[in-house]
Formats: sequence, structure tokens, C-alpha cells
Amino acid sequence: MQRKIPVKRNTARFSGLFYELDKTRLRLLRIFQRIVEKVFPQVTRPQARQKSRSPKSLWWSYYPVVLVAVIGLTITLGVFNQSLHWEKSRVDIAFREASQDRILVIHRELRYSFGIVQDIASFFEASEFVGRREFRKFVGPTLKNQIGIKALEWIPVVRADDLPEFLKDARRSFPPFKIIEADPLGNPIESRNRSTYYPVLYVQPYQSNKQSLGLDMGTNPVVSSLLQEAQLNRSMQLSTGLTFTTEDGERTGIVVVVPVFHKQDEEGDLSHQLPPAIRGFALGVFYVGHIIEHALGGLQPGGIDLHFFHQHTDGDQQLLYTHLSRNRTDQAKTEESHVLEMSYRQDLTIGNQTWKVLSHPITDKYQTERWNSWIILLGGLAFTLLLAIYASSLVERARRVRLEVDIRTSQLREAVHALNREVVERKSAEQKLQRLNESLE
Repeated sequence: MQRKIPVKRNTARFSGLFYELDKTRLRLLRIFQRIVEKVFPQVTRPQARQKSRSPKSLWWSYYPVVLVAVIGLTITLGVFNQSLHWEKSRVDIAFREASQDRILVIHRELRYSFGIVQDIASFFEASEFVGRREFRKFVGPTLKNQIGIKALEWIPVVRADDLPEFLKDARRSFPPFKIIEADPLGNPIESRNRSTYYPVLYVQPYQSNKQSLGLDMGTNPVVSSLLQEAQLNRSMQLSTGLTFTTEDGERTGIVVVVPVFHKQDEEGDLSHQLPPAIRGFALGVFYVGHIIEHALGGLQPGGIDLHFFHQHTDGDQQLLYTHLSRNRTDQAKTEESHVLEMSYRQDLTIGNQTWKVLSHPITDKYQTERWNSWIILLGGLAFTLLLAIYASSLVERARRVRLEVDIRTSQLREAVHALNREVVERKSAEQKLQRLNESLE
């Protein structure tokens, strides 16, 4: 009976020991739960937030967004400027081509009109004698079909010795014919004695130019110098702009002269022959404005004003004619062409003269349409904004993922440390239990 009592006491001791061990394990579990639920969120998340709020890290995280925005804006502005340049180039090319077409048509019409005088000269060169009726028949169709002709004349060169015979032949077809000249007041008087006369023998149309019949063109300073230049150069000569008074007012005209020489004898040595003597001149007077308007009448109105200037040898310019576009609703000022940005200049060589043509559009024509460029700009900005927002969302998502990873990593690290501490505590508890067992044994 005495041996069983110590056994019961040992059993009671072991029961108390296991009870203490269970209490220690529960205490460790509560400690671990407090660490996970309270300690980790309060310690790790503020550190992660503080790290995420670092200016340097924030800048580098949004660097792709800034790069996308800068590249998008650069491309958009570049395309916008290029679009404006293309639009301006398109308008400039359209205006230049329209101006060139009109100037080409006018140049062709002027050459054709002035070429009539050359045809008259060729007609006299091919004929030994041309009467008044033959001249009227030759130029009659031209006067009906061609606009802008004031007068077509034949001016023979008459020496003083040949004057009686010349007057005799001229009065056969026109008895009242006589050589006249203008006095200082412009009144016709009988011509004075001269060594050479340049009378108008034929003129058409006669009714509007009958006062010119028999007029000695050698007394007109402008025409006289023109006749001498034509004889010296043996080619067509054009005068500068001359003002003529008509029923509709003053108009600018051009005098065109072509020399006609006597035929040379084809026999003999041509190297010893003298230059052929002058026979006369074919002369034409043209209204510049009528020819220009007739040339442009076959084209559709293009909203372009044209200014024609005669270039003098001293550098001065004389305004010959101004064509106002038929699309105009108001009258343009002459100086308006000098203040417009868009203009086109071209030189015309006609005979011995050089004309300068200045063209410019009217105010409501050939304007650059910038709405296409603005659409490109707004579309590019909208696309850049959307792309930047998308890139920002990607960066923000990546930042949140990194932040969440950092938080989870910190929590995991703390959990590992807590588990390690728990293992250490468990090992120390086991060691204590082992020492208790050893002591009990």
C-alpha cells in the first residue's frame, strides 16, 4: 500500500505538466494571431506608403506617361504645321497655274492680233501693186473677226522727187487725197516741203479713221521714231502705251509697225548688192484692253486681277491696262496689288517690248482652308490624351501591384520572423518540459 501512493503523486504531476504545456501553446497561438492581425498592418503599410510617396520613385514611375505625351504632342504639332504648309502650297500652286493659263492665253491673243500687221506687210511684199480695193478686201475679214483694232494702215515712203507722181496715182482711187500734218493745236494743215514723206495711203476702217488718211506720220514724234527703228532693225516694232480719246473715254493703245522693202534683183553677185530700199510700212493701232478682255472672255472667271505694265529702259513702269475679275462685286484700287501677300509676276516679250504682268486674287478667292489642319490637331491631341491616360493607368496599375507585392512581402517576412520566434519558443518550452521530465524521473 505504501508503494502506490508515489505513483498517484507522479500521475498528478504529469497531468499538471501537460496542462501547463497546453496553456503555453495557446499563449503562442494568440501571440501569432496578434502579430498577423494587428502588428503587421500597422507597421508594414505605412512604410510601404512612405516609400511609394517618394518624389523620385513617383517621377520614374510616371516617366513613360510623360514620354508618350511629349512624343504625341511633337508628332501632332509637326503634322499640323506640315498640313498648313501643304494647304498653302496647294493654294499657291492653284493660283499660279490659273494665272499662268490666263497670261498664256493673253500672250497668244496679243501675238495673233499684232501678227495681223505682219500679214499686211507680207501681202505688200508679195504684190508689186496693191490698190485701195485690194487692201480693203484683205483686211475686211480681220476687222470683222478680230476685236481691239483701232486702225490698219499702209504708209508708203515717198521721196520729194517722187511726190507729184505719187499724188497722181493716189488720186486715181481717191481724188481728194492730199498729204497733211497737224498744227500745234491739232488741226490738219497741208504738209510742208520735206525730203521724205510718210503719208497714210490706206486706212481701215475708214469711217472712224478718215481724218488719218493722208496724214504724214513723219511729223508724229512717237510714230516717226518707231518707223526709223523698224527700218533700222528690219523687224516688227511696238510703241509704248499711248492714250487715245474715244467716245467711251480715254483708252490705252499700242502702235505696231512692220517695214516692207523693195525686192532685190536676184541676178548678179549678191555680195556686192546694197541693202534693199524701204518701200513702206504696215501699221496697226490696237486697244490693249479690248484684246485682253476678248482673250479672257473664253475662260471661266477665276477670281484673279491682272495688271499689265510696260517696262521702260530707264527702269520705270507704265500701267497699260488693269483687268478686274468678273467675280468682283466692288471696284479694286490700283495699289491693292502691292499689299496682298499672294501675287504672281511674269514677263511677256512682244516684239521689241517687255511687259510685266502682275496677278493677284480677289479677297474671297484662293484662301487656305485650315479646318482640315485643325481637325488633325484636335484629333492628334485627343489621341495623345487617350494614349497618355492609358499609359498612366498601366503605370498606376503596375505601381499598385508593386506596392501590394511589397506589402505582402513585408507581411510574409514578419510572419516568417514570428514563426521563427514561435519555433524558438516551442523549442525552449520543449527543453523546459524535457528538464521537468528529467527532474521527475
